[in-house]
Amino acid sequence: MRTGSYLDQENKKKYQVLKNQESGGVIGEFLSLLKTDAFAVLLSHFTGLPLSESYEDPDNPEFLDKPFGVRECGVTRWDKGFYSLLSDQDVRGLPDMLHVFYHTDLHEEYDVEEGGYISFIGRGETDPLLVIPPQNNTLSLVFARSDEISFTKYVNSKLKKPFYCVSAQFVARATVDDEDEGNGEAK
Repeated sequence: MRTGSYLDQENKKKYQVLKNQESGGVIGEFLSLLKTDAFAVLLSHFTGLPLSESYEDPDNPEFLDKPFGVRECGVTRWDKGFYSLLSDQDVRGLPDMLHVFYHTDLHEEYDVEEGGYISFIGRGETDPLLVIPPQNNTLSLVFARSDEISFTKYVNSKLKKPFYCVSAQFVARATVDDEDEGNGEAK
């Protein structure tokens, strides 16, 4: 796989991103699958979140006109010394989202001490709300509110071999049930 290094000292991130993610092959096909309406409908059935126009929730048939669907989709390679830290840009104006993570090419003896796990924290908090250690061939789904953000813990020298993470973020369409009782606006 061809990767390009991503180092952003201003935003405190260092990892590798798969180049030409749309250029076919198994990874390209998998990314294309993640972007389909059928996958969004499947996720909607798993989670109850309205992620697609095609999803009809029998408990809440009315949807408000808000953006929804895949926000980002890509493949990152994680190796010794790679990380992503939080910056002010990470917490501004993000909608509630369903995060999808699929880790692959991980060695069988992986230990959380090696780093590279994904942490979700609440704004202004120091302790994680949720920690997702990478597990080979495992799909993880995490719904995060707009004030809950994630980062990847520093991958230290104990890591035996690099691994990959396929990720996508889906924005849920606002529903009538999501309306804020105080002002009648959708969240």
